[in-house]
This record gives sequence, structure tokens and C-alpha cells, in this order.
Amino acid sequence: MIKKPKIAFFGVGLVGIPLLNQILTSLGKQYNLTIYSFMRVDAGSVPKGIKLRSAPNKMHQRLKYLLLGSYFLYDHLRSPYHLLHAQSAFPGGVLARRLGIICRLHWIVTLIGGEVECLSKIPFGDLRNHALRSITKRVCIDASVLTVMSHYQAQSVKNNLSLNRDIVVLPYAPVVRPWKEKKLATPLKLLHIAYHHPVKNHSMLLRCVDALRNSMPVHLTIIGSNYGERFRSEIDALGLQELITIQGVVDHRNLNAFFDDAHILVHTSWYEGLPAVAVEAMASGVVVCGTRVGIIADFADSFCVAVNVDDHLALASAILNVYNHKDRYENIRLAAYQWVGDNDQTNYLRQITTYYSKFLEGFGR
Repeated sequence: MIKKPKIAFFGVGLVGIPLLNQILTSLGKQYNLTIYSFMRVDAGSVPKGIKLRSAPNKMHQRLKYLLLGSYFLYDHLRSPYHLLHAQSAFPGGVLARRLGIICRLHWIVTLIGGEVECLSKIPFGDLRNHALRSITKRVCIDASVLTVMSHYQAQSVKNNLSLNRDIVVLPYAPVVRPWKEKKLATPLKLLHIAYHHPVKNHSMLLRCVDALRNSMPVHLTIIGSNYGERFRSEIDALGLQELITIQGVVDHRNLNAFFDDAHILVHTSWYEGLPAVAVEAMASGVVVCGTRVGIIADFADSFCVAVNVDDHLALASAILNVYNHKDRYENIRLAAYQWVGDNDQTNYLRQITTYYSKFLEGFGR
């Protein structure tokens, strides 16, 4: 049996992110991987061939550090690791940094969400906590490699942490699906995929649909968790009951049918690092219209349509403009699809393994 380099992954859940799960599956073919999760994970959801160490959900955070750190050191003494990779600065990056120093190993940190944001309006973001801000900055400074999901997120790192170091923009990406023809029609079918959380700004989403219905027939399908009675009351208050379907949670493997049926993915967040659903929509030939955050900000005008956060009238106008200019709709749809094809999961794996290789020189000699 050929011995493979041994890499430890640190984070919360990890396999709960479908794109990351796919990436781990591919990486597991090249490397000996172990996941150290700060949240209890169903072993059946972990890709085949990857080992799992997880901490109980209700355990105190300091005890989780101690437990997972002990697991790692035990595993490392039995069969040494060659590299550490943390998903998010806290708590995974904190533990990876400590263990990297103790064991004299390099560690990579990937920022995936709100670790470098501070929004007082919602409130949202790790940087609202002063202690967490200091911890996050130290982890980002000391990481052997720091990667983020978008240029927008990289700018947030530099601005909010006053950080001056190399930052690698390396978004998660799916494999593109076969191209399908898609004709605009009425009602215009909008799709929104996100869990219900203040950062997703669902008030803007509903106000946008309310504004659109005055100009054209429209229907919105919402997929995600935690859409309770309060949200349904907001829909009722605007008289949108007949225009919105709340689908609830849908297995990721069954999302393709919704992408195939939709004309436009609408994303209204106050902040995003990526978001993954936007790239998945592009890989399925669905035009993305949303707020100027994450990769939507990076791709504005060429590969998607972007407006300022919380401007529902601008978003409604932008969607209407795309609908009324069929050539523009098709150009955006095709350009985004081609971009994902050129920067898909294979490209991500090629780039991340290039960084891995820098710290694995001499392995197997």
C-alpha cells in the first residue's frame, strides 16, 4: 500500500457543507485525512476513507479544545501528521495554530463566513466580540496560508483586521452540470436558498417580490430551514401568500430539479463570504441577482446582477431589466456557467494541493 501524506482538518461540522464534503471526498483519495470537529457529526455523513473525531455539542468550549487536542496528539504520536487545515479562524483555526506550534507543523486557515465581519445593525459577525477579534487576527497573521472565498471577503479581512499579508482567493466550486436551454416566461420563477437568519435579510426578499408583482407575474420558491410562523405572518401581511412557496429543507442531492425550474436565484444577504448557493446556481445555468456581497460583488455585471444591500427597489428593477432584455439574460447565464466550468472543483483541488505540496516536500523519501 502506498503511504499517503497525513492531513488534519479542524472546524465545526465540516461535512455539513455539501461543496466541502465533495472536496473532502476528492482530497481523501490523495491524502490520509482526519476531521476534528467541534460539533457532533453523524459518522455516516463522513466521506468514505476519512477518519472522524468529534466533540459533544453541549460540552464547554474549553473542554472541546482539550478533548480534540488530546485526540490529535494521540493520533499524531501514533502516526505523525504532515499538515493542518482549519476551516474558519475560530474555533478550528485557534486549535490548529496551537497544535501547529506545539508539533512544529504548518497550518492553513480558510475563512468561510462571518469571521472577519462586524455588522451592528443585525447584529452579525465574530468581530463584534473584542476578544474574538484579537484571536481571529492572530490566527490570520500566523497561518502558513490564509485563503478566503471571494475578493470581497479578502477586502473585509484587510479592512476590518488591518491585516497586511498575502491572502489567497480560492472559492469552493461545484462541477458544472450539463448545459440546458432555459427560456424566460411568466410567471417569472424566482428561487431563494438559505436558512432563515437575520443576515439573509428576508425582509428585503419579501419587499422585492412585493415590488415585482406590480410589474409582472412572479413566483418565489424558498428552500431552507427555520421558516416559522413569524416569517409566514410577514408574507401574509404583504398579501404574498399566493406568490410564495416555502419548500422547507431539501436534500442537497435533490436541488437540481429546483435549479432546472428556476429562472433567477435571488440572494439578499447583508454579508456573505461566497455564498456557495450562488456558484451552484451558476453551475446549473441559473442567473443570480442579489446584493453586492461575496462573489456576487466580485462578479457584478459580467456573471451576475448586483445591487446595494437592503435596496429592494433596485433589486426588483434589476430583475425586471434582465427579464425585459432576453439577450442580456442569456449572456449572463452563459458567461457565469463558463466561469464555473473554468474554475470548478477540479481547479480548486489543483490549487489547494499546490499549497499542500509546498509543505510536504520530502514526503516519502
